[in-house]
Amino acid sequence: QTLVCLEEVQNTIRERLPLLELSAKREADIVEELAQDLERRYQEARAEGASAEEARAHALEQISNSEELRKRLLRVERMIPQAVLTKWNDLEDAMVKSESRKVNLLADLVHDIRYGLRQLRKSPGFTTVAVLTLALGIGANTAIFSVVDTVLFRPLPYEDSSRVVAVFEHDVQRGARRNPVSPAAFHFWRERARSFEVTAAATPWEPVITGWDRPTQMQGMRASVTLFRLLGVAPHLGRTFHDEDGEPGNECVVVLGHALWQRQFGGDPSIVGQQLQLDGRSYSVIGVMPPDFRFPPFWFTDAEFWAPLVFSPRGRQSNSRHLRFFTRLKSGVSIEKARTEMSALAGQLEELRPRAYPDLAVNVEPVHESTVHNVRKALLVLLGAVSFVLLIACANVANLLLVRGSSRRRELAVRIALGADRARLVRQLLTESLLLAAAGGAAGWLLAYWGLSALMAVAADSLPRLEEIALDRRVLLFTLGISSLAALIAGLAPAWQVSKVNLNESLQEAGRHSASGRSRLRHAFIVTQVALALVLLTGAGLLLQTLQNLQTFDPGFARSNVLTAYISLTGSPHASPERQNPFFDELLGRVRALPGVESAGLVNHLPFGGDIWSRNFTVEGEPVPAPGNLPNAVFRVATPGYFRAMDIRLLRGRDFAEEDTATSPPVVIVNETLARRFLPGDDPIGRRVRLGRSDSTDEWCTVVGIIGDTRQWELTREPRPEFHFPYSQNPASWLRITTLAVRSAADVPALVRAIETQVHAIDPSLPVSRARTMEQILDIEVRPQRLNGVLVGIFAALALVLTAVGIYGVIAFAVAQRTQEIGVRMALGAQPGNILRLIVGQGLSLLLLGVGLGLLASFALARLLESFLFGISARDPITFGGVALLLFVVALLACYIPARRATKVDPMVALRYE
Repeated sequence: QTLVCLEEVQNTIRERLPLLELSAKREADIVEELAQDLERRYQEARAEGASAEEARAHALEQISNSEELRKRLLRVERMIPQAVLTKWNDLEDAMVKSESRKVNLLADLVHDIRYGLRQLRKSPGFTTVAVLTLALGIGANTAIFSVVDTVLFRPLPYEDSSRVVAVFEHDVQRGARRNPVSPAAFHFWRERARSFEVTAAATPWEPVITGWDRPTQMQGMRASVTLFRLLGVAPHLGRTFHDEDGEPGNECVVVLGHALWQRQFGGDPSIVGQQLQLDGRSYSVIGVMPPDFRFPPFWFTDAEFWAPLVFSPRGRQSNSRHLRFFTRLKSGVSIEKARTEMSALAGQLEELRPRAYPDLAVNVEPVHESTVHNVRKALLVLLGAVSFVLLIACANVANLLLVRGSSRRRELAVRIALGADRARLVRQLLTESLLLAAAGGAAGWLLAYWGLSALMAVAADSLPRLEEIALDRRVLLFTLGISSLAALIAGLAPAWQVSKVNLNESLQEAGRHSASGRSRLRHAFIVTQVALALVLLTGAGLLLQTLQNLQTFDPGFARSNVLTAYISLTGSPHASPERQNPFFDELLGRVRALPGVESAGLVNHLPFGGDIWSRNFTVEGEPVPAPGNLPNAVFRVATPGYFRAMDIRLLRGRDFAEEDTATSPPVVIVNETLARRFLPGDDPIGRRVRLGRSDSTDEWCTVVGIIGDTRQWELTREPRPEFHFPYSQNPASWLRITTLAVRSAADVPALVRAIETQVHAIDPSLPVSRARTMEQILDIEVRPQRLNGVLVGIFAALALVLTAVGIYGVIAFAVAQRTQEIGVRMALGAQPGNILRLIVGQGLSLLLLGVGLGLLASFALARLLESFLFGISARDPITFGGVALLLFVVALLACYIPARRATKVDPMVALRYE
C-alpha cells in the first residue's frame, strides 16, 4: 500500500514541477524529499490507528492543495532559488484567474444558449423560416460537396495511388491527349523507361459467355499479369495473376469482379476453380476481387472480369493502337521527369518507325486526372452555383435577423441599462445565429441525404466513382463548417448593427422609427440577393438553352425509330471469312422481312457507339504528303441498307449494292467533309483513294457516293472526314463485332425479341446485346449537359424564390414601420395610387441596382461557361434580357403585394397605431 502511495505522490509532484523549469537532478531531489515527507505522514497516520485508505488520503491531501504544496517547497528552499518560487506563486495566481475566467465563460455560454433557445421558441414563425432557409442552402452545398469531394479530391483506392499514372499517345493535330498506344510502342517504352517501377497494359474485351440460360456478351478486360501488382490490390477470394499466367497457353484463367460473382453465382465461396465458357474456350476462375474494386476508373462501363493479356511474337510488333498503358512511378520520380523521359523515348520510336509513328507525342498523367478531367470543370461550376444559393440564404436570414432585432430594441436597451456591454450583446445575438445554423445544418443533412439519392439516380453514366459517393465523416465536418460559416455570415453584421442601441431613443415610444442604419444594411442585403440570383439565373438560362440545342440538333442521322443492337461473331464458326458474308446476308434478309421494318443494315462501329477507328489514306493524282501529314479519316465498313436505316443523306452518287462483291472493283463512299477537303474538283465521284501511302499494297477504291456529314462521338465537335467500305470487300476481322441498325416504328421490346429470334434461328450460340434506340444513345451523350443544366436550374429557381421572399419581407417590414406615416399621408389627402408608387418605388430602386450589378457580374463570369455551351453565345443578349426581366417581374410582384396592403390602411387606425 505504501509503494502505491509513493507512486501516486511522485506522479502528482512531477505533474506540478514542470512549472518550475528545474533541471532533472533538482527535480529528482525534490521528488525524493517530498515523497519521504509524505511517507512519514502516512506512517504516522497508520500508527494513530487510521486505516490504509485513510492514511493514504491524509498524506496525499498535503499536495492536493496549492498552498500546502508551496509550503512543502519552502522546506527545500535551499534547492530552489527564490526567483523560481516567486514564479511559482505568479503561475498559481494566473492559473486561478484562468480557471475563474473559464468557469465564467462556460457559465455565460450556457446562459446564452438557454436564453437563445427561449427567444427562438417565442418566435416559431421566424425560427421555422430561418431554419428552412438555411437548411436549403446547407443541404444543397452538402450534397454537391459530397460529390466533388469523392470525385475530385479523394485518392483512388489503390496503393499509393498518386504514383499510378497512365501513358497516352497525344494527337497534336486533333488535340486528342488520351489516345491508346500500340503493342509495339508499349513494349518499346516498357523495356527502355527508367522512371517506371511496374508497367501494365489493358484492353477492353467483350467475350460471349455460354453455358448460362442464354448466350451473353459482357464487358471484360484483358490485362497484363502485372496489373493487380501495380495497383496493390489483394483479391477477396483466391488469387490474382501470376507471372506464368502470361505465358502463351496459360492465359485461360479469369478473375471475377465482386458484382458479377454476387449476381451470377450467388456469392458462392467455392467459385474458385470452376470453369467459364468465354468465346468458346474454357477459362478457370482463379479469384474474386473486393467489392470496392473498379478498374480502370475512367471507363464508365466497368469491367466485370479480367483475363491475362498475352502477345504473340507478331502481336508484339503490331502498330494497332488499342492498349491502355498504366505504370507505377519509382519512388522519388516526379511526373515531370517521367514526361521528359517519355518524350525522348517517343522521339526514338519515331526514328525507328517513321511511317507508323509520324510526329509522335506522348502524354503522361496521374490515373486520377484521367478519371476526372471530363467532369472537373462541370463539378466546380456546380459547387460555385450552390455556394451562391448559400450566400443568398444567408443574406435572407440576415435580413430576418435585422427585422427581428428591430423589434427587440427595448429589450436590448434594458440589458444595457442593467450593465451589459456591446460585446456581450453581440455574443448573445451570435449565439442565437449559431443555434439557427445548427438546426439548419441538421435539417440540411437530411435534405442532403435525400437529394444525394436523387442526384445519384440522375447522374448515372455521367459521373465516375458514383458508387463511392456517401455522406461520411468528411462531409459531416464540411456541414459543420459551412453551418458555422453561415451563422457568421448571417448573424455577424445584424448582431453588430442591432447591438448599437441608443438607450434614450429605444426606451421611448418614438424610438421605433430611428432605424436608418439598419434599413441601409437591409437594403444592401437585398441588392446582394438580387445580383447573386441574376448570376445564377443567367448561367442556368445559358446551360438550359445549350441542352435544348443539343436535343434538337441534327447529328446527320435519324434520332427516332432506329433500333441498334450488337452481334458478336467472336468464337463462332460464322466468324470465318467464308461463312461471315452468307451469315450477314441471311440475317439481313430475315430482319428486313419482319413486320414494320422499313430497312436494316450493318456497320462495324456505330456513331456514338464507343470506339472509332481511323486510317490514313492517299488520294490518286494528288501530291504525296510527308509521312506525318497523311490525311486521316474515320474508317467504317457497312452493308447495303445501312444509310437508309440510319436516314443518312446520300448527296451524290449511289449506295452500296449487292453487286459490290469481293470479286468486283473496290468502291468507297465518303462524307461531305472528306470530299470537300481532299477531293477537289467539280465531281468527286469516280476519284480513287487508297488506305495507307501511295506505295501501299492495298487496292485503289473508287468513290461511288457522297453522304452527308454525321457527328461521330461528340455532338459539339465538328464532323471529321469519313469513308465507308462495303463489308463484302473487306477482311472478316473488321466485322467480328457488328452493329445492326433497324429502321422501324414497331414496339421496341417486341422488335428486340423478334431480332433475337431470327439470330438464334441461324445460330443459337450468338448473343444479341446492347439493344438501344438512337434516342437512348444520344440521350446518354447529353446526360452531362442535362445534369449541369437541371441542377443549376434548380439552384437558380431556389435562389429566385429566396430572393423574392427576402424582398417581400423587407418591404412588408418597411410598410409596418411606416404605418403611422401612411395614415397621416392618407388623412391629408394622399390617394392609394400615391401610396402604391411610394412603396413600390422604394423596392424598384433596390431592384434596379441589384439587376445592374448582377448583369455586370454575369458578363464577367460568362467566360467560365463558354466551354459548356453549344449553339449559343456566352453573352447571348436574349438570355441576359430574359432572365433579367423574369427576376425583375418576380421581385416587383414581391414589392407590390405589401405595397397593395399599405393602400388599404385605415387612417384612423394608423393614427392610433402606437
